[in-house]
Amino acid sequence: SIAPFIIEGYLVIKVIKAESNFRGNLSSLLALKFNDFQGNTKTEIEIAEGIITIDGEINNDRIFGNITTQNIDLSSLQPDLFAAFTSDKLNSKISASLPLTPLLTSASLLPITVNRVSLEVGKQNLQAKGNFVVTNIWTSPDIEQFSFDVDTNFNLAELPLTQLLDKIPVNRQILPTTVALTGEGNFIGTLLGKNLLTAPLLPGNLEIIGDVNVANLSFNEQQFEPELRGKIDIDSSNKISFNIEGKQDKISAIFN
Repeated sequence: SIAPFIIEGYLVIKVIKAESNFRGNLSSLLALKFNDFQGNTKTEIEIAEGIITIDGEINNDRIFGNITTQNIDLSSLQPDLFAAFTSDKLNSKISASLPLTPLLTSASLLPITVNRVSLEVGKQNLQAKGNFVVTNIWTSPDIEQFSFDVDTNFNLAELPLTQLLDKIPVNRQILPTTVALTGEGNFIGTLLGKNLLTAPLLPGNLEIIGDVNVANLSFNEQQFEPELRGKIDIDSSNKISFNIEGKQDKISAIFN
C-alpha cells in the first residue's frame, strides 16, 4: 500500500492500490495540457473504516469513473451531519465524470457531474443524479455546492428522526420531545446544499424539497389512513413544512 494521505483536520485516506496507464504527448504533459491523453486507472482507498474503489477511463481531458463504496462509516465521515447514523454503513455505486486538468493542477474549483448514484444506508435506499463542485481538493477540501435530483424509498421506523430534528434550529416548544414515526414511503425531489464537508447545517446550507408518498403512517402512536401524499420542504435555516393528505386525513404544518 501507499503511505496514508493526510490533510490536517480531515480523515486519514489510505491508498491500498493505484494502477494507471496513460498515452499522450510528453510535450503536452510538460505543458499541463491533457486534451490528447488517453488511459485508464484503478484505485482502492481505505477511509472511514470502509473501502472506495474507483475504475476510471481518461479521454480528452476528462475522467469517466465508476465508483463503489463498501461499509463506509457515515458518523466518522461527517460527524455533524451523520452523528445519528452510528450503526449504519454506506454502500453505493456511482457513475461520474470530471475534468482532468483542474484535478492535476490543484485548481481551486473542480466541477463533478454525477450521472447515476445508487446508495444504501442501513435499510434506506436512494437513486440520484446531479452535480457538485469541490474546492481546494488537495489542501482543505469542501463540497462548495451541490444539486441532486433524488428518488428514494424509506422506512420511517428506521430513521433517527428525533436526532435529525435536533439539528434544525426551529422553535423547540412546538415540537414533541421525541418523534416516533412508522410507515414506508417514497420521496422524489431535489437536494440542494453547500459546504457539505465543513458546515452542512449552517442556516441555509441544506434544503430538501419535493413530493412524498407515505403508506401506513403512524405518528407517536396516532394512526393515519393507509395512503397519504403531498409535498415536503426542509431546510437548515429555520423551516420544516409539509402538506400531505389522503381521502380523509390531512397533515399540514410549518415550523419556523
